[in-house]
Amino acid sequence: MEQFREQLMGKLSSRFRRFPLLLKFLDAHEMLSVQVHPSDDPSELIPAGDTAKTEAWVVIEAEKGSQIYAGLRSGTSAGILRESLDDGLLRITSSA
Repeated sequence: MEQFREQLMGKLSSRFRRFPLLLKFLDAHEMLSVQVHPSDDPSELIPAGDTAKTEAWVVIEAEKGSQIYAGLRSGTSAGILRESLDDGLLRITSSA
């Protein structure tokens, strides 16, 4: 990034201190943990020049019956979320 900043980032090269793309390869045979990513709203929590994490998933292969849970049901309280995490029951997922 330091050596080829302009070639990698073009006109936006001065906006970023580091390469703004993170690639991960997951081989998930078990349920993964809950992931929470902040928005840009609490800007004091995000270092200058950075933005909140955005994400895109590409599923290469999935077994029949595989699922991705995203979001919470409307009205889910912190207490219900805590209970669900403690006992492993998925009563907090969205219907979408």
